[in-house]
Amino acid sequence: CRSTLIERRREGKDVVEKKCTSNRDNCTLERIVKQNPFKNVGEIHKEWTAAGVSASRTTTHRRMQDMGFSCHIPCSTDSPLLNNRQRQKRLASKRTGLLLSGPKL
Repeated sequence: CRSTLIERRREGKDVVEKKCTSNRDNCTLERIVKQNPFKNVGEIHKEWTAAGVSASRTTTHRRMQDMGFSCHIPCSTDSPLLNNRQRQKRLASKRTGLLLSGPKL
């Protein structure tokens, strides 16, 4: 299979770079996405690499966006949404806001 080429313009010069995936690889990705439309990028990337394509997760996400599919990258479950310092600042701003606004009538 032929690899597709990307043309980019950098500092007034035309630069042609090779894509790391072929048209056949892109068709494989499209088939995987159509079979499982509600999976996230990580799960689709695992299936795509199992099919024999060596590409990064970022490349997988970019190719899916190029094909017109919307997908999400789930946030990490290990880290909290707010750390303790952010939580304290939020509580302090809420307290001052309540004190400044006064009682509602």
